[in-house]
Amino acid sequence: MRRIWIAMGMIIVVALLCTGEQYYVRNATQKMDTLIQEARNDKSAIEELKKFWESHNDILFAISNHTALDELSASIDQLQPDSREVEQELDKVESANSTYYENQRAIFSNIL
Repeated sequence: MRRIWIAMGMIIVVALLCTGEQYYVRNATQKMDTLIQEARNDKSAIEELKKFWESHNDILFAISNHTALDELSASIDQLQPDSREVEQELDKVESANSTYYENQRAIFSNIL
């Protein structure tokens, strides 16, 4: 009987960790979407987007697949407020962010 309680405790811990990871990823990607939209209107918000990424990328790399994050990280690093192609660069960041979020969601197709 004691083993059952230990196993149930471990299942609860794993479920809480998975839920926390999903919550963190969702909030981070939503905040990045907001910052990307702000950067489209005000190019000075690009620096805020970069600071947000630098403050959250370590945690995201620890809990996520690195392939999608590498693309997101590279596209954020390429952002330059004074660039003529800033809209295309923001499109790349937005696309990489949404791809990352879709790949991290705990849905049936991602689990298989």
